Formats: sequence, C-alpha cells, structure tokens
Amino acid sequence: MASGPAVSSSAVRRSARRLSAVAAGLVLTVCGGLLALAHGPEGAPPAPPALVAPARLLEVQGRFSGKDEAKDLSAMACAAPPGAALRACLLVSDGVRHARLATLAPDAIVLGRTITLAPKDADGVRAKEVDAEGAAFVRLGGQGFYYVTGSHGASRGSGGYQAARFGLFRIAVDSQTGLPAVADFDGSRPSPEVQRTGVLEALIAAVPELAPKACVRAGPCAGLEAGGVNVEGLAAKDGDLYFGLRAPTADGRAFVLRLPAQGLFEPAAAALKPALLKARLGPAFGIRDLVAVEGGFLILAGLDVSERPGLTYPSLIHFWDGAGEATRPLAVLASAHPAAKAEGLLVLADTAGEDYRLLVLFDGVDGGAPAEYRVPRP
Repeated sequence: MASGPAVSSSAVRRSARRLSAVAAGLVLTVCGGLLALAHGPEGAPPAPPALVAPARLLEVQGRFSGKDEAKDLSAMACAAPPGAALRACLLVSDGVRHARLATLAPDAIVLGRTITLAPKDADGVRAKEVDAEGAAFVRLGGQGFYYVTGSHGASRGSGGYQAARFGLFRIAVDSQTGLPAVADFDGSRPSPEVQRTGVLEALIAAVPELAPKACVRAGPCAGLEAGGVNVEGLAAKDGDLYFGLRAPTADGRAFVLRLPAQGLFEPAAAALKPALLKARLGPAFGIRDLVAVEGGFLILAGLDVSERPGLTYPSLIHFWDGAGEATRPLAVLASAHPAAKAEGLLVLADTAGEDYRLLVLFDGVDGGAPAEYRVPRP
C-alpha cells in the first residue's frame, strides 16, 4: 500500500510542536549521562544535541506487497551520489523475502519492481522473511553492487535459529542506472544474479566479544531481549562494509564490524578476520543504522533491546570518525509518529559548511513515513 499525500511544512511543524514537550523531557533525562560517555574522558562535554523536527515529509508513490513490507521498512541505499535530482535506490524491509527497486525524487519515493532475495523454503523450513535490516551501495572497479544484510539474530517471536535470517546478499547493477542487468529477478526463487553468502554467521561467532551472544546453527541462540547479536546497520566506505550492531552492547558502547566488501564473496571469505570497532552511544543505546559521510559516519542510535520496562528512549544522530570510540551527539529526532521508531538513514546532502540533509525511515507506520531532517554538523 502507498503512503498518503504529501504533508505540508506547516503540518510538520505543528506535529513537531506537539511532540516537543515530551521529547525535551527525554533529552533532559537521557542525554546527561549519554554526553559524557559519548564524548569520552578527555575535554569538556559537548553542548546538548539539538531537538530537530522534520523539515518536510515525502510521499511514497506506488504499492507495497502488503503490510509486512509497508510497515517494516528498515533501510534504503542509492546508487547515485547525494545531491542528484533522481536517484536509483534499493528499499528493504525486514518483514519479507524481497527487496524493492525505488527512485528517490525531490519530494517522493517512487516504488519499482521487487527483487527476490530468498526462496520460500530455507533448509526445509518455510521462510516468510529474511529479516533484511541494512543496505549499502558499493562500487568495486567499474561495477556497482547493492549489499543487503539479514539481522543474523534469533527471531523475537519464535526464537531459535532460522537460516533465512543469516544471509548477506549482493546484487550487481549498472553503476550509472542502478538497475540490475537482467529482467527476471522477481520470481518465486532468486535470480542467479542475486548472490547470497552465509559466511558472516561464523565470522561473528569467531569474535570473542560477540561469541557469547551469537546465534549459531548448531549452538546456543540468544534472543534480542537477552542482548543477542542483532545486525541493523550497514554502511560502505573505501571498499569496506561496516556492520552496525543493535545488540549486544557493553558499557555504553555499540559494536561495528568492518570487513572488505569484495572479500566476503570470494572463496577465502571464511578466513577473513573482522575488525571490531566500538562507538560510545551511552547505556541502553545500540545502532539502528549508519551511513558514511565526509570524515566518518553518522549513526542512528536507538534502544538496544526490545523491552525496557518503564523507560522510553529517543532516536539520536551521532557523528563517529570510524576510528576511535568517541562520538558526538548531534540531534534528537522529533517524529510526527510518536509510536514509530527511526529505523533507516540515508544521506540526501553532505555539503561542507551546511547542515546534513538526511532522510529517515520509521518502522511501524505504513510507508515508513519518510522525512527529511536538517542536522547540524559537528
């Protein structure tokens, strides 16, 4: 189903004002301890992050396959660089077995055809979803690829190991158009051009800090409520992929795994040694998405586990240089949909001397309620 009509800027401002009192309270209660942890032990703490309302809402034009796709959008990646008038993109949802081509226009996301990622059966078990949580576009030589990652974690509902959730997918596309080279990619089974590897499961389990919380086929499988491994963000920079983890977290730090994009689909992938990076987001915060920008990354931070009785946590944008642990919180996001959670992040513009222009997608509302935010630079 498609989202409703475009919402005027005055309507956005009215919605933000209604939320401002609640959001301001969250900033006061959460960000005091957060700032000290995020900034690190040296130097004075940064100024409190700004409360940022949506600058505008975008339409979604076209129809989704159903509510499982429409209400569970998790990420968006684009082949064209930020600033282009029309951008060929890939939209992913954690509730289905496919991804969807889309065009990002100035005021709308226009839905295109679907790309099947997994068959209905995986290891003899019916697979309703691949739990796709992150997406990134990578240029390797003269070839373009979309990468899509599953959560590599246990299902929150039924729990236990489900093979369909442990995939990393790669889709070759034309670097100029962002479109696959073949026409038959939306059948009941994946096209041969949709590559899948399960190597990330073992690579995660081999990291000592993550092993106790990793879900593996023939071993224990900690769920998200217990801080089990859950990959939710994916970014690309200089030929590497950065996998951002929602959980587990440790001492106010979230984890990021860095791996070579090309190497993950080569025969020797099992011998890769992931670089484990950490970003200080504060207690109970994990990574919901991350994107590369000039000089580092922007992290969309949110609740690290699914239940925190009696507590509500906002969504924040942090700047992280990708090297050390320290981050700088830049903004708390006010939303026109208080019940929805910020889930996907896309850079619309990264221009020196100007605010970041970011597109945020929300989980739990039809069409993802795409909204543009203007976030101050660090």
